[in-house]
Amino acid sequence: MARESLRLVLSALVCALGLSARSWNADTQRSQLQAVTYGLTKMRQRNQALRTASNPQAPVSRRRNGRWGFGRDQGSKGYINEILREQDRDQT
Repeated sequence: MARESLRLVLSALVCALGLSARSWNADTQRSQLQAVTYGLTKMRQRNQALRTASNPQAPVSRRRNGRWGFGRDQGSKGYINEILREQDRDQT
C-alpha cells in the first residue's frame, strides 16, 4: 500500500509540473511554471536584501563546494541581477 501511495504521489507531481509548464498566461507571456520560478527568485532576492539591510556589517557567507556554491561569487550575482533588472524593465 505504501509503494502504491508513493507511486500515486509522484505521478501526481509529474502531472502537476507538466500542466503548469504548458499553461500560458497571455497577459504576462509566461507559463505558470515560469511565473512560479520568477516569484521564488524575487522572494529570495528580497530576503537577501532584508538580511543585508538588517546587518550590513555581517560577513558574507562563503560556502565552498556546496550544492549551489557555483553561483555564489560576486560576479555571477551581478550578472544575474542585471538580467533580472532587464526582465523587470521588459515587463513594465
